[in-house]
Amino acid sequence: MLLFDDSYDDLRRILAHPDHLVIFFHAHKTAGTTVEKALIAHYGTRAIPCHNPADRKAALARLEGRSRPAGRLVVYGHDAVFLQDDLGRLGYRAGENLFRFTFLRHPLDRLESWHAFRRLRDPAVTDSIAEFAQHYRKYSLVRHFRIEAEVVDWMREGIDFVGLCEDFERSAALLFQLLDMPAPEVKSYNVNRGEKERLPLADLPQFLHRYRRETAMYEIARAALLRACEAHLTRQPVDARVIGSFAKVTRTNRSLEANNDAHSLYLTGIELLEEDPGRAQAFFEKALRRNIRFAKRIAAALRGRDDAMLAALHGRFASEALDPEERQHVALLS
Repeated sequence: MLLFDDSYDDLRRILAHPDHLVIFFHAHKTAGTTVEKALIAHYGTRAIPCHNPADRKAALARLEGRSRPAGRLVVYGHDAVFLQDDLGRLGYRAGENLFRFTFLRHPLDRLESWHAFRRLRDPAVTDSIAEFAQHYRKYSLVRHFRIEAEVVDWMREGIDFVGLCEDFERSAALLFQLLDMPAPEVKSYNVNRGEKERLPLADLPQFLHRYRRETAMYEIARAALLRACEAHLTRQPVDARVIGSFAKVTRTNRSLEANNDAHSLYLTGIELLEEDPGRAQAFFEKALRRNIRFAKRIAAALRGRDDAMLAALHGRFASEALDPEERQHVALLS
């Protein structure tokens, strides 16, 4: 990581490689969508999304196949972290032609923001912030980044640059300077401007203790960023112009052909379940094809209510060629 063991010149040398790969590990609720928009605007068709298992398959096929575009590429998304095991065989190596970066946010702020975002996107989510904190472990960044060693070792060897959501303007300016990107007019996306439920003070010690490794990641990144900006930042901080609220309020859309949002497909299926089960099943199936992780929500909605539809959905997907992770989600439909 910059100003840990890597020097600024080392990273510039990697990014000067004519066929380098930039990979953005997008963690939820860390200003990642804002970063992605800037990357897409700069890299265009050389920006490859990787948000779910289907994207990951497509990204791998594109990186290893004849359709792999020449020159500098960027892969971005929530599932980009799961590509790491394949990068070596594809010819991408840390310290040579691979630049890995992410953005972090203080664990408590991230917890409260994600809880509010979930409830905004899906009216069926009714858990309290305290209840959400109890099963937050599966969303923790240590688990997301698959950090089995000491956090300090991963910060030294597993990542090249870390920005902070709380210091976004300078983080983005230093990142774009490294990537030799023009400073874009940055807008903030998926910002929740409503009131967030706060974790009760009595629960804070337990939460911070339970997620102390994630807190350590954040504090290491914060200290490194301060030093990196002091040593290397020559640009003006990015002007993050927030134009209103870009938070997504998911709405139902009964046009199956025009609806391509997994959240909306799921909610529309729920809405149609009583009046037209056949159409509801079509919406659920498309939601699963867009994002197999919706299997858990669909199973919870149908179990005991329409077990025949649940069995039909399970049969449809269980017969397909799936990777182990996808099969785990499909098994929830049984």
